[in-house]
Amino acid sequence: MPIAGSQLPGVIESYQKKKSIPGLSGWARLGDNWGPGLYVPANTLTDEELIREVYFLTRSRSAAARDICASTNRDASGNRSRQNSG
Repeated sequence: MPIAGSQLPGVIESYQKKKSIPGLSGWARLGDNWGPGLYVPANTLTDEELIREVYFLTRSRSAAARDICASTNRDASGNRSRQNSG
């Protein structure tokens, strides 16, 4: 979900002070298994924030699916759409 303002100051501070910021950055000794976000602690959301996040994710994913279907002439089930022949 888009966040107003810049997160860069928080990222710089967490790096310089070697601290974690939930939902933004994590600080830990890396082991054999490391991937994007693996060491970033989860951000606790209020009910309102959670609903807003789910709404944004659902809306953005459904828009992407609609655009893909339109660009490939397929419906939501993956079937070829019928074209009117004039």
